[in-house]
Amino acid sequence: FLENYSYAVYVFQFLCYSVWPERSEINLVAFLIFCIGTSVIIATLVQGPVQKWWKHYTRARLAVPFVLAAVLVGVALLPDANPNPDVAVFIRHDNRMLDTRLPLVDSKGSSMGLLMNPSLAVHDGRVLFTARRHKLEVTLSNGWYNHSSASIEDQTWHSDVLLGTA
Repeated sequence: FLENYSYAVYVFQFLCYSVWPERSEINLVAFLIFCIGTSVIIATLVQGPVQKWWKHYTRARLAVPFVLAAVLVGVALLPDANPNPDVAVFIRHDNRMLDTRLPLVDSKGSSMGLLMNPSLAVHDGRVLFTARRHKLEVTLSNGWYNHSSASIEDQTWHSDVLLGTA
């Protein structure tokens, strides 16, 4: 019975965990029922029909790696999403004050965090700027809480102040 669903359980256990409403204490029996139930539904409604299609169309299977590669290349070529779509690109408050998005890029790369709250000043013909770099690091581990095993989620905020000139 379970051999038909074991791979679905393997694949979807982390998705089931990510949508599980209570992470501090997991009722193992309820979680297993939820995970196996989700896996049975996915295996029945998705995996089964795809396997039947896969058996009947042997020539179409030859194109799958190429189509998949083309889709992945196409997705990689898409422009980056706007990180602040609700913030206007350009706002003029009056003839002396202007708000605009600055195309500042962190030389260490976006994996180091996001730049926010930039400030500019012009002094002696040089542009001085400062910005904050924030990064949220989340780690999951197993531990104990009230003498019971628990899932522990640690959130660490990293914050740096960057200074530069142009």
